[in-house]
Amino acid sequence: MSDTSLEGPPRAREGKPIDQLLTESETKILWRYLHNDNEPCNFIMGWRQPDGKKKYVKSKQKRAETIIDWAWSSIGGNPKSNITFVPFAKNKAGFSRWGCFDFDAHDGNWERAYNFAVAARDLLLQQRHVVILEDSGGGYHLWAISREFLAVRVWALLLKDIAQTIGAPLQSGICEIFPQDSAGDGSGKGVRAPGTWNPHTDTVNHILSENVGPLLEALIPLSVNQSRSPSSHFTYTKRTNSFFNPSTTEEGLYGLWKERWSLDFGIKLPATRHNQLAKLVGEMFRQVGHDMARRIAEAQFTDSTVKMAAAKSEHLAEFEGLWAGMDKIFTRELSDQEKEVLAVLTTDHERDAFRIIHSFARLAQENGHHDFPVVMRSLAQRICVTLPGACNLRDRLIAKGTFVRTRVYQANKSASYYCWLLHGAESRHSPD
Repeated sequence: MSDTSLEGPPRAREGKPIDQLLTESETKILWRYLHNDNEPCNFIMGWRQPDGKKKYVKSKQKRAETIIDWAWSSIGGNPKSNITFVPFAKNKAGFSRWGCFDFDAHDGNWERAYNFAVAARDLLLQQRHVVILEDSGGGYHLWAISREFLAVRVWALLLKDIAQTIGAPLQSGICEIFPQDSAGDGSGKGVRAPGTWNPHTDTVNHILSENVGPLLEALIPLSVNQSRSPSSHFTYTKRTNSFFNPSTTEEGLYGLWKERWSLDFGIKLPATRHNQLAKLVGEMFRQVGHDMARRIAEAQFTDSTVKMAAAKSEHLAEFEGLWAGMDKIFTRELSDQEKEVLAVLTTDHERDAFRIIHSFARLAQENGHHDFPVVMRSLAQRICVTLPGACNLRDRLIAKGTFVRTRVYQANKSASYYCWLLHGAESRHSPD
């Protein structure tokens, strides 16, 4: 981890320009990654007008690749006019690779902004996030970058929880988070890419600390000019050496939606929407993660063949309530050992993986087997993560003593098998 000195008065703390920490190629790879697989012209660019005032506009014709090159040149002051690159905090599908805190010191309270930024950074590091802390000109930006796409809802919950923990009020001028929530369409708001030129101060943001090395080592250049659907979240890593699309249908939905659930739980008759939604949630809860389930519930509403009085927002609000109710039932059914493990899980994806694999264990017990297979690609699809992400979730649960591998994966023959180690995995509820 590269960490410059953070001692002394806030105004005297100086980080380093990004071109002293990363190469041109590494910086551009990072900025492209933060683009969130949005369309080539779906971003914001900023510059200074002749009167010295800053101006930010959404791109109409300029492509991200072009502005990223220009923004890099602006760090050294090479072009006749400088420009900055501002990626959106989410894509149109409602996912993002990053979250960001904006701790402001516009009222002159630099110490408050700095203390909040460092406290939040330390919490993110404890949770093993990739982080970048930079001077934003009027405060500090703290980036949290994931190795996989996460739902906007997940980012918002994470950032709000950290803000509450460090006592930072979520209000303009003190602490703002990006992405803010999952409401609304489009790509939401954006944040100037780390280390870029700042049109307001006419200076370059300096990096105070960062640990992006392992992430950059896992990435190869991804061209924003590649033709791809914004909802197809591809990640390429040296570990997998292949593209993996965590979806099984063109809409990015788990395969059982098209194969069976749309037939069994589709809204085809008047006044049946709520009952069909309740049945669908009951069927999905032990088989897919929250994010996939919500997308399927949205498809259930969109694909309805009858006119409904409820709006889609009401339908999804009911989904959240039903899901929360199922979660309470599931927790009550667990043994004391299982509840202890569930209580220490820190992310929604970990809890999704725990619940799904727990159901595999129950099914194995009902059938008289001591172990059960888990196909990592299937788990990744169910939870809306990449294949490496699913493997990482599995390894984290193994490290907590939840289950153990009993048989290793055999290429083209058999998935790995596992045995549930916690008492109380017997139940009639099981996945398909």
